[in-house]
Amino acid sequence: MEVCSRARLINCDGVKLYLELSPSELVAKMCRKVIVKLYRGTFYNYSELKRDKREDVRREWFNTFKSLVCWDRCNDAKMEDLFHKKCATRLCDILQKARKKASSPPWMGEDTWAVLLDKWRSKEFKDVFQQNKINRSSSIGGAVHMSG
Repeated sequence: MEVCSRARLINCDGVKLYLELSPSELVAKMCRKVIVKLYRGTFYNYSELKRDKREDVRREWFNTFKSLVCWDRCNDAKMEDLFHKKCATRLCDILQKARKKASSPPWMGEDTWAVLLDKWRSKEFKDVFQQNKINRSSSIGGAVHMSG
């Protein structure tokens, strides 16, 4: 285990990740810090960072996370995977809460908020939102596939 002067220390055994604090709380808290500090642009979910060839943004976010948290470097790949999963969930939660409250997070620029509002008001977004809502409430079990 390396000596670390950063805010948190994560211990790993090579198979599972063991945290001195709750894994969910620690990683979620640090992901929120990264999002608040580095959210720039108008993407409305984390997977857009892959689709839009914004791998550099994902890398910058993970590197910032690495500056806040310390772990055994033999587990870098596991931690990066965990970070991206938690960050996707946190970003979704943050934006969903803002959308429901119709209120921009204080750290988000006005132009970005306006673009997100336009996206959320679009027919395309509303159609996908409605279909996902139907899929989640399906009693068939699992997602209902509507295409070929």
